[in-house]
Amino acid sequence: MRLDDQQERLEASRLWFGGLFDGDGCLSLVYGRPNKRNKKKSPWIGAQIRLTNSNDIVVDEVARLLTTDGVPHHLQWRNPNIGTRRVCHVSIHGMKRGRRFLDAYKPYLRGRAREAQLFDDYITSRLAKKPGAPYTEMEVNRFLELRKLHGYRLRESPESIRRALLEGRQGRCAPVSGESQRGRQK
Repeated sequence: MRLDDQQERLEASRLWFGGLFDGDGCLSLVYGRPNKRNKKKSPWIGAQIRLTNSNDIVVDEVARLLTTDGVPHHLQWRNPNIGTRRVCHVSIHGMKRGRRFLDAYKPYLRGRAREAQLFDDYITSRLAKKPGAPYTEMEVNRFLELRKLHGYRLRESPESIRRALLEGRQGRCAPVSGESQRGRQK
């Protein structure tokens, strides 16, 4: 096999993956609060990339491509409920791994291009700092924009999250009005 053929095949695989990820993938920034398990002293934001699919052949090809491109990942097969299909979550956690993912696949994302840009802005800013550095207004804005783009409900109001992250204060943030500390009231 000629080198050109290998490069063309890899390029075709990346194009295929970009389309698959646009449909089945997600780039997200997750918000966490201090608790007994994580031993964090202040609220934090983590980087997470996930693709969910139920086809064994597709999952194997995704894992092969991520490995080829040097992107560490984790596969978790789940059987959610009786009578439902077994699915695999392909997960990539952390900013350095997120950077590797973006370096390899950002040019191939079309439907998730805005997510990729917000995610990229955030991790580029965080990786340029020492671990544990205070969050900047831009980083908090990218987090909130990405959450809004996804349409996720937050337990706390965006203003409470912004205040907690920028002040780095400990403890729980105030719940959104109409919600209890444990979630939505019925």
